Amino acid sequence: MNRVAFLWGLMFLSLLSMGQDHCVKGTVYDASTQEPIPFVNVVVSNSRAGVMTDIDGAFTLCAARVDSLLLSCVGYKPLRLPAPSTDEPSILFMEPAVTELFGVVVYAGENPADRIIRKVIRNKRLNDPERYEAYRYEAYDKMLFTVDTAFAKTVDRAEGDSSGMSMRAFLDKQHLFLMETLSEKRRRKGRSSEKVLGTKVSGMQNPMFVFLLSQMQEGSLYDDKLTLLDVSYVSPLVSGATSRYFFSLEDTIVRPGSVDTTFVISFHPAKGRNFDGLQGLLYVNTHRWALESATAVPADTNSLMGIEIRHKYQRIGDRWFPEQVHTDLVLYGVAVQAGDKQAAVIGMGKRYLSNISFVSEEIEKIHSPYAVEMAPLAIKKGRERVDEMRPIPLTNKDVETYRVIDSIGEKINLDRKVKLAGILFSGKIPLKYVALDMNKLLAYNLFSGYNPTLDLETSDLLSPHFSVGGFGAYGLKDHLWKYGGRLRVNLFSPYEWTMEAAYRYGLTEPGKSMLNGFKKPGFLTADALREYMVRSYNRTEEFALGTSFRALRWCSVKTRFRHQWVHTLSDYRYLSLHENVTLSHADFQYSLVEAGVRFAFRERLLQEPSGVLSVKNLFPVLEMWYRKGVRGFLDGAYDFHRLEARLSYAYAYPWIGKTSVSIRGGMASGDLPRDQLFAGDGNGFAYSLYLPETFSTMRPGEFFSDRYVALFLSHDFKNLFFGKGFLRPQPALFFHALWGSLSSSEPHSVPLAAPREGFMECGLLLNNLLGTFPGIGVGAFYRLGSYAFDTWQDNLTIKITLTLFQN
Repeated sequence: MNRVAFLWGLMFLSLLSMGQDHCVKGTVYDASTQEPIPFVNVVVSNSRAGVMTDIDGAFTLCAARVDSLLLSCVGYKPLRLPAPSTDEPSILFMEPAVTELFGVVVYAGENPADRIIRKVIRNKRLNDPERYEAYRYEAYDKMLFTVDTAFAKTVDRAEGDSSGMSMRAFLDKQHLFLMETLSEKRRRKGRSSEKVLGTKVSGMQNPMFVFLLSQMQEGSLYDDKLTLLDVSYVSPLVSGATSRYFFSLEDTIVRPGSVDTTFVISFHPAKGRNFDGLQGLLYVNTHRWALESATAVPADTNSLMGIEIRHKYQRIGDRWFPEQVHTDLVLYGVAVQAGDKQAAVIGMGKRYLSNISFVSEEIEKIHSPYAVEMAPLAIKKGRERVDEMRPIPLTNKDVETYRVIDSIGEKINLDRKVKLAGILFSGKIPLKYVALDMNKLLAYNLFSGYNPTLDLETSDLLSPHFSVGGFGAYGLKDHLWKYGGRLRVNLFSPYEWTMEAAYRYGLTEPGKSMLNGFKKPGFLTADALREYMVRSYNRTEEFALGTSFRALRWCSVKTRFRHQWVHTLSDYRYLSLHENVTLSHADFQYSLVEAGVRFAFRERLLQEPSGVLSVKNLFPVLEMWYRKGVRGFLDGAYDFHRLEARLSYAYAYPWIGKTSVSIRGGMASGDLPRDQLFAGDGNGFAYSLYLPETFSTMRPGEFFSDRYVALFLSHDFKNLFFGKGFLRPQPALFFHALWGSLSSSEPHSVPLAAPREGFMECGLLLNNLLGTFPGIGVGAFYRLGSYAFDTWQDNLTIKITLTLFQN
């Protein structure tokens, strides 16, 4: 009886062991670079069943019997090896193949890869996570800066090369920089917001780099364009991609226990097609024809920055959602040198998503106006939160990086230096608790000549709650002093609520537009550059008190009261009739109430430590300003209304560039000296910079109106025609028009002309001739219509262009 029971027990254990899967774990590396290889197909030999490595090259394969493994990956030699005899994770290496990955294959019939890609494009509405009604996830981001491993290996260890030995020892032990972030992202009913819960940065507490990491991981191949750090590339999954990209079916993978298949498809821009494209691999799953994973790099390698992305999706029920995102940046303009060798710095960013939910009822409503914001304790308690909640343990290199860089940061007060560097980057020179505006040190315009300005303002190092500033200037041509002071108080930062009081004695331009009132002043803005060209100014003394805040999600509001004393510095006089006597006025006193509104539907905003940054507008932006002149209040002498508005929109096509349109208009009524009319925004100087939304063939002050409509229309073809070669101009076409009227010219001592019959001009610019940063270009504008001059030479104006961003 015992023998029978023993035999039955033995048979039961045998059957049980037969039913148990044997699991093999490992990580696959490139034998040449020692870097992990993502998306390697790992299968049991003599079977098409297997798994795929993640973005870190790691895999876990479980099967009833694993005698040997077969590894395959596009661009590498196949690897066959016996199954590991231990349960310890294996380290495997694959040799790169010498075959050309992105070659051209000619098909007798229809390209099978094109058929698959068209199915993926048709199903984007089902599989693109940004089209889901609701989702929530937690994310762990890790970014490090180092140099490429090939450079690290070549650093000379020879005796006598002390710099090479020191650099090699340094790179073996630690990274150049490391930071981690924990965040939570929610999306519900078309609104999304990401909250940074904690952050840890080597050497400092300042989270200024967190938003760089957030922007690096935002791009998706389901979008028409993949945008990373202000550089855009046409996605291989945009509508019509099969006519511009070449796709090739490289491999077919079958998953264990699944009826679905994964197709591996390579892609690159088709021959003869010029556009900002990508090349790489798409792994397409037949379940809903969704992306399972993808790798991509820019097809054009002639750039100051290299980019590589790796996306891995997971299937949750019937939906696909990102699981891992990896973005590498190669900063060719930032080099590390050891001895006679140097290499570019590489930034490696990884994002791991977890706790993903699609249940709308479990996701809180989104009230924040910001796409990315900091949680209240993300800075003070951020490092502790990261240490407690980190889902992936740190490597020895990571630990050493924090230890060394934190020690150095504490000794040299790196947080303070980074904050000062941020002030410097904004165009100011930090001087402990105050900052000097270096953009104004050598200020110049045609009226004042060189106008050196000393402008000082307290920084956040003194207090983040308020700032006090003042300026003094003297014009070497007009021999006039200008000076003023201001006080700004931050009342409620989450809604950008501030209050400001100011006094100014200086110059103002007659008829200047109130638009651009929501833009931050800067050195290379169009508004600042245009001031260099103005020939006529008034001397103005002013007191002002105002407030600004964000109302609702996409609306900003500014209101203020200003009292001005204005003296005309030209022959112009305003004429009025008093008891049958005509009076000539060169001095004006105004009491002004002003209100401005800017509405940008679904504008993407980042709440940075230094303020709020607008990074994307997908819809038209409306800006309106109203000014009321109040007679009798504080001796204000003029009663009038002045309203001005602008609607602007830019649309980037996948293949043919970007179209931009701006429509402006204004109307004024009442007592209107020239100051309160609308000037024509002329910039008609030959061989000067082209400035957006100005008239390149119109002289400054040539037209004044009390009612006007202006159109600025342009199309930038980008790299459509000249994608390669030494000269790589990006042609852009322009058409500008202005219609205006002036109710009466009698109150003005000098003739004022209004463009009643329509002022028009067209232009052609060749931007970014050499494809460098910043980009320099050249072009011309021609004056058309009723206000054209008699000779073509007078109608033609040559312009120089400056491109700070490539897309």
